Amino acid sequence: MKLTSGFWSPSRPGVFFIGKSDGSVDVWDLLDKTHEPFLNQSVTPVPIQTIFPYQVSSKQQLLAIGDKIGTLHIFEVPWNLRHPSINEIASVENYFEREERRLTYIEDRINGKESKMDFSKKEIVVEEDTEWESTAVLAYQDYLVLERKVLEELGINLVSDN
Repeated sequence: MKLTSGFWSPSRPGVFFIGKSDGSVDVWDLLDKTHEPFLNQSVTPVPIQTIFPYQVSSKQQLLAIGDKIGTLHIFEVPWNLRHPSINEIASVENYFEREERRLTYIEDRINGKESKMDFSKKEIVVEEDTEWESTAVLAYQDYLVLERKVLEELGINLVSDN
């Protein structure tokens, strides 16, 4: 899906609006979800041309959406998308700093350089696949024995052995 327009919220640093070529608008709230839009609103069957949020008053914010055929659609922005939370600016700044460090780390890994991030305090244990599989099989067999014992104590007879 092609992205056609976008605009940051004038009142919330973690909220932005993205217009798409299918005529829908994605509303992103970085404090709620960073991997997918907070809300997707279908507006028109034609591509969105422009988006502009407008702060009418402290109690009202509108979102003007223009489509490719010249129709203006106006929506009222809900309270939770126009009122910033406590320390929202600091939270969003921290999010972007973490993302920048993550991207730098990935870029360094791709280029074969050593990481700028220090993972020495974290211990990572990786088991061989065969060890994991044998452990899982034994655990499953123990589970089946326990299940059979519980069913027998409840007086439930098993018809078949699976």
